[in-house]
Amino acid sequence: MSEIKDYKFLVINTITHEAIILNSYKSIEDFLDSNFYNKLSHNTIRQRLLDNTFFFFEDVIIKKLIWE
Repeated sequence: MSEIKDYKFLVINTITHEAIILNSYKSIEDFLDSNFYNKLSHNTIRQRLLDNTFFFFEDVIIKKLIWE
């Protein structure tokens, strides 16, 4: 069974209002690669989330979940 802290990132589609939970920068990269024309590397995703707890990319919002 997964621990609650295994859920690290929330990705929300602003057009369809669908959401997905992902657990790594690489899984975000793979999701974006398979669903969008433009690409982001996992290093770029990591840096954007270090600078801010969320960012917009095309039609999605990517948010880092913070657990106490």
